[in-house]
Amino acid sequence: MNFYRRLPRPVRDLIVFNSFIFMMQFILNYGLKQNFVIRSNALLAANTGILIVYLLKYRIEKVRAEERAKKQKNK
Repeated sequence: MNFYRRLPRPVRDLIVFNSFIFMMQFILNYGLKQNFVIRSNALLAANTGILIVYLLKYRIEKVRAEERAKKQKNK
């Protein structure tokens, strides 16, 4: 479990997200006998979207930190 906690936050979130999707696919296919198939390009698009959100959040935090540093410097 220590290995999991050392992973970066986006990687952990992708692992949890993909695990949830595959678990739901298993439950629907074998438990409820529904034909549910996740296409690889749809899963890749969802993972890419999650990573884009993390990159945007990271950039916003960097810009805010630079603005705070600039404001502190001017005081």
